[in-house]
Amino acid sequence: MKPLFLLIIFLIGSIYVTLAQNGTTHRFIHLNKSTSNNAEGNISSIDISSNVADSSFIGVAPSDMLYTRTSLALDSGIETSLASYVRQQFAPGFKKGGEKVIWVINDLSIGTDSSQTGTVSFTKLNADIFASIASGGYRYKSSFDTLIIIQNAALDFSNSIGDALNELYNRSVSPILLANSSFNASKLENGNFSNKASIVENYNQQSSNTILRNSKYLSGIYTSYQDFLNNAPAVKNFYVGVDTGTHKVILYQLNQDSTVDVLPDAWGLSVHNELYYYQDGQLYPIEKDGKGFALSKYLDFKTRKNNAQFWRITVGKKQGDGNPYDDNHIFRAAADSISIKIEATHLDMKTGKLTF
Repeated sequence: MKPLFLLIIFLIGSIYVTLAQNGTTHRFIHLNKSTSNNAEGNISSIDISSNVADSSFIGVAPSDMLYTRTSLALDSGIETSLASYVRQQFAPGFKKGGEKVIWVINDLSIGTDSSQTGTVSFTKLNADIFASIASGGYRYKSSFDTLIIIQNAALDFSNSIGDALNELYNRSVSPILLANSSFNASKLENGNFSNKASIVENYNQQSSNTILRNSKYLSGIYTSYQDFLNNAPAVKNFYVGVDTGTHKVILYQLNQDSTVDVLPDAWGLSVHNELYYYQDGQLYPIEKDGKGFALSKYLDFKTRKNNAQFWRITVGKKQGDGNPYDDNHIFRAAADSISIKIEATHLDMKTGKLTF
C-alpha cells in the first residue's frame, strides 16, 4: 500500500502545480445594451476596426489559485462584440444620409488588481475616429481616451465598457474636427483615406517593427526603446549582476580595455532568445503577443514562450527566489494624473513602457 499512497500524493501534487502555474482561467464578458441616453447626431453607420495587440486578452482579475490571474476577454472578440453593441445601442438613432464613421480601437483594457492594499478596478478605452466626407473616402476626425477607475468596490465590466463606448459615441457626433499630434497619417490619398482598408493599412504600417517581424532576437542590452524595436541591442558584451544587499539587478557593459560601465538607464535585455524589460533594478520577462508584447507572467504557461531560464539561473538564485512569475515580481504602472498604481500586464507599443 505504501507505493500507492506515494503515487496518490504525487498525483495530487501534480494537479496542484498545474493549477498554480496556469494563470489563465478564463472569464468572458458580454456587452449588454445600456440605459444611458446618447447625444443626437448625424451618423448613418459605425464600423469597427481593432488595432489592439491581442483581441482575445484584454485584462486580468484575481483568481482563487496561487500566483494566478483570471484572463478577461469579450465573448466574441473586440470587433464582433463592439459591432453588436453598436447595433443594439446606437443603430436605432442612425440617420439616412448621415456621416459614416469608423472607430479604430487602439486600446481596450480592463482589470482588477487586488495584489496590494485595497482593490482597484479599471476600464480603459482609446480610439481614433474617422468620418466620411462629401467628396468620398474618410477623414481623420478626432481621438478619444478615457480611464474609469473605482477603488474597493466591484466594477461591472459590461457596464463600464458600455459607458466608455457611449462617451466615444458622443465624441463622434461632435461636428468639430480635433487635432491630435499623436496620430500619424502615413498613407494619405489627397489628404484623405479612400476606404476602411486604407485606414487599416496605415495602422499596420505603423506597427510593423523589426522586433515584431522576427522570432529570433539578437543577444545584448537595449539602451533605448528604439534599439528594442529594431531588434538591435547597442551593447553586445555585457554582464548581469545582482546586488546582494538590495537584490537589485545591475547591467554592465564590458569594454575592450577590461573596464566596465554600469547601465542604469538601459531599456531591456535579450539573452538566449529571451526578452526582458528593465525597470527599477529588476528584469521582467516579456514576449510577443499578437501585434505587441505582454509580460510573460500573465500568459498561459502551456503556450508561454519565455520561461525565463536565464533569470532563474542568473538572477533568481542570487535573490533567493526561483520563480519570476510569483507575486513578488509584479510591476505596477501609475494611472495618469492619479496617485494610484495598477498591476501592469503588457507593453505600450507607442511609449515602450509597461502599462495596464
